[in-house]
Amino acid sequence: MQVWVWTLLIGAPAAVAGGWYTATLPADIGAIATLRSQAAPQIDHAGLQVGVARQAFVRLGMPTMREEASETADAGAAAAAVIAPINEQLTRDLTAIVGSGRTLRLIVVDRDEDEARREVRVGQEFRDGWVVKAIQAQSVILHRDGETLSVSLFWRGSW
Repeated sequence: MQVWVWTLLIGAPAAVAGGWYTATLPADIGAIATLRSQAAPQIDHAGLQVGVARQAFVRLGMPTMREEASETADAGAAAAAVIAPINEQLTRDLTAIVGSGRTLRLIVVDRDEDEARREVRVGQEFRDGWVVKAIQAQSVILHRDGETLSVSLFWRGSW
């Protein structure tokens, strides 16, 4: 017989069996964690998982999002005086365009309300006095104090 036949008949089942017998069974994970002197956390809720992960980061001395935000808040205080143009704000904060036909509405991030999402329809204010005059598939028309601005929502350039 040829070598490849022997390899196929003996080698492949041996490799599967070896992996099967050396794998750690899920029941043994608790025993391994006890050996490490750390209990394996049994968490069912995603919010609890986030809290446990944050505590682990703090124990390891890694910065968390809150710490990074406080560090960048000082550096960003000078930059806060410079406000991004309204078209950049809209394209940055736009989450979705929902609806169809004449009932299109925008879902945007509300920076004033703890980053919550809010719905903006035609005739409602987006931000800083800019009112949505029209919502189209590829753009939004804003109006403030006699000034009208068409904001292209999607990049149309070439790579």
